[in-house]
Amino acid sequence: MAAAGFVVTAQGERTGDVLQVQRLVVRRAGLSEPVQVIDGLQTETPWPPDAPGLEAVDMNFDGHVDLRLIEFRTAGPNTPWRHWLYDPGSARFVASEALDALSPTRFDAERRVVIVDWRDGAARHGRDAYAWQDGALQRATIGP
Repeated sequence: MAAAGFVVTAQGERTGDVLQVQRLVVRRAGLSEPVQVIDGLQTETPWPPDAPGLEAVDMNFDGHVDLRLIEFRTAGPNTPWRHWLYDPGSARFVASEALDALSPTRFDAERRVVIVDWRDGAARHGRDAYAWQDGALQRATIGP
């Protein structure tokens, strides 16, 4: 996957449409040597050819592309993701436990909020929103 000057490769064992990701290898576009290896992963990431479970998106709205990877396939809609935010100071992707805890996440760049659509059984579901304030996620209120 190419992401704003980077090429990110997921490495692991493939079984059908699932990739058991063990590491992400990050390279600068056009270079062969990795600039970062995110190791120690043990995911069961859905990996169909038309929609692999690795995405590049600006998750903290700072103008830098970040990474996220589906952790495992669920029976319901609450898909857990692993998230890494790009830190321009270190030029590395840094794990975001705050975003991991909120999965499943989606990102509204226009309103600059992280949205969590959740379901807790057949009858309970909802939507929560969070905004970045001083590098931390805080609960936010948004309109429809």
